[in-house]
Amino acid sequence: QSKGIPNNEARIVFAGGNFWGRTLAAVSSSTDPDCYEGFGPYMPGFVVVPYDDLDALEKELQHPHTAAFMMEPIQGEAGVVIPHHGYLKRTRDLCTKYNVLWIADEVQTGLCRTGKLLACDYEEVRPDVLILGKALSGGVYPVSTG
Repeated sequence: QSKGIPNNEARIVFAGGNFWGRTLAAVSSSTDPDCYEGFGPYMPGFVVVPYDDLDALEKELQHPHTAAFMMEPIQGEAGVVIPHHGYLKRTRDLCTKYNVLWIADEVQTGLCRTGKLLACDYEEVRPDVLILGKALSGGVYPVSTG
């Protein structure tokens, strides 16, 4: 379902502490000074909220131009950060309530790396978009390029 966001006014919210690589978009969404200091200009429309902070997330999801929220169900590069129980379920509920796509990056946690098929399975939730990327090949054959 379309939100009717005017062209070039969409916002994407990211959970802080993320790591998605070294492209301009990835660096623009980063909170790691080693990744973004000395780079720029950054992508417009990117907003970062603290990881595992539902109040901050809900505030940003309420903005009428917010189109998506991207996060890692368990953060890897940030030091294997596991959110409080209920964070993923409430994230799903909030994204549904505000008609925002929930994007879960499970490149490091998907395909049974945490004991379940997906880290999202621990709270029995499904994102709108699931990213597995290179995890699909188990490192045997390149399935994602940048």
